[in-house]
Amino acid sequence: MINILKNVSKIVAVVIAMLILTLLIVVMTYKPVYKVTMAQDVVGYIDNKEEFVNKIDNFINQKDENIAYVDMQEEPQYSFMLVEREKYIDNEKAYEKVISYADVYTRVHTVFADDVEIAMLPIQDDIESLLNQIVETVGNTNVTFTIKEAHLIAPEVSTLNDLVALVEEQYKEVVKRPALATVKKTSEGTYIETGIEFETPLRGTITSRYGYRGSEFHTGLDIAKPMNTPIYAAATGEVIYSGVKGSYGRIVIIQHADNVITYYAHCNKLLVEQGDFVLSGTQIATIGMTGRTTGPHLHFEVRINGQTVDPEKYINSVTQ
Repeated sequence: MINILKNVSKIVAVVIAMLILTLLIVVMTYKPVYKVTMAQDVVGYIDNKEEFVNKIDNFINQKDENIAYVDMQEEPQYSFMLVEREKYIDNEKAYEKVISYADVYTRVHTVFADDVEIAMLPIQDDIESLLNQIVETVGNTNVTFTIKEAHLIAPEVSTLNDLVALVEEQYKEVVKRPALATVKKTSEGTYIETGIEFETPLRGTITSRYGYRGSEFHTGLDIAKPMNTPIYAAATGEVIYSGVKGSYGRIVIIQHADNVITYYAHCNKLLVEQGDFVLSGTQIATIGMTGRTTGPHLHFEVRINGQTVDPEKYINSVTQ
């Protein structure tokens, strides 16, 4: 009986030793990390989840007089796992990728001559002194200048000197100059003439138009079509973004002339890269359902001077 107990003790000791050795090998070979994903795409691996989450929260809730709010509609997902110790862990790189999904809305002053937007200025410019300077510049005129606050993503702002120079050139005479003729009043609202001939990026079924949907404002035109249907550039321009962007999912953004930008969102495949120059009618992507969407469709936006406009006023009929 004693011999049996001794043999069992030896076996137990050997098993424990093997377990300890295995654990040491695992510890020396692997390290615990968190895989970070956004919109089902892996953005990186981090080794300190709590610190990383706090940094993201600080970015979203940052206090800056120039920032209205940060819209992070896609939340990072974290998966615990073991990876080889040689694997490069870059918390900062993962952080930069995560915040690239956020839409940062900047507070700006939008300046109007009558009902026509003529410039945007940084929020720190004082409104009252600005209006006084404009009035002093134009003198006696029948143009009414107003300033409103706006919240925009990456707006193209002018300097105060640029605005005063514009006012002096365009509005100093008592009679309004022909520059305002570029803005037409129609029964459906204001139409801003761009001088660009737009093509229809996709023909299909319109599922949502530009404007309010209940309490939410829809900033583009939704066109439904089966997965992987080709999407074409609406006009000639330079691709300034091709990748994943928050609730837009996979998106292509094209810069055209006259401060005009077009968005092509919720794509499946992106066929162009940032920096590419594309001609009107070039295929740039395929229909998908990435980002915040319930079905395959194209979300198409037209932005002029940083603000969205109704896309249907600029393209031909999208219905087949």
